[in-house]
Amino acid sequence: MAKRIFFICMALLFAASSASAKPYLSLGGMWVDLSDADVRAPGPDWDVAFDDGWGAFVAVGKQFERFRLEGEVAYRRNDIDGIGIGGIKAGRGDKVEVMSGMVNAYLDFDLLQFRPFIGLGVGMASIDADLGTVTGFGRVDDDDDVFAWQAMVGLSFAMQSVVFDVGYRYFDAENPKFGNFTGEYEGHNIYVGIRF
Repeated sequence: MAKRIFFICMALLFAASSASAKPYLSLGGMWVDLSDADVRAPGPDWDVAFDDGWGAFVAVGKQFERFRLEGEVAYRRNDIDGIGIGGIKAGRGDKVEVMSGMVNAYLDFDLLQFRPFIGLGVGMASIDADLGTVTGFGRVDDDDDVFAWQAMVGLSFAMQSVVFDVGYRYFDAENPKFGNFTGEYEGHNIYVGIRF
């Protein structure tokens, strides 16, 4: 997965390097609300509920007139609250972690000192699920690389030489497979970031 992330970012920078645009580095943090997942397993299907989680991202990109193009690497983590098999509570350390490499495109709009923006990103996500032994099928600790996409909306405002972003992201990944289990991954993220 690390190689895929690297090549996505390199391809993006190469494509943008020939244009006259301002480069930037973006850093940020996220609150991650991961939707309950319907897991298809041997026997009956079951649901997995998650606690609120957190995430962080770093991106490199170029700012054109009202258009931004960037390569982003992000990390998300949510602890598992419980499994819908008789209301089983998750054990300590049961979690889902995601590393993603995305290519994002944004469209900025001028509005006084604020700049609303919308964006869309595509890429790959490496999803690692650790369900411990609460499933009754033995320990489930596996990962899968899947296609992912995200949609963004928010506001940015400049202060001297930096730009602050506040926004929302919908992040969705193709159903990951962990051995005999097939899960889901989609979530809502509120994020704040800074661009240099």
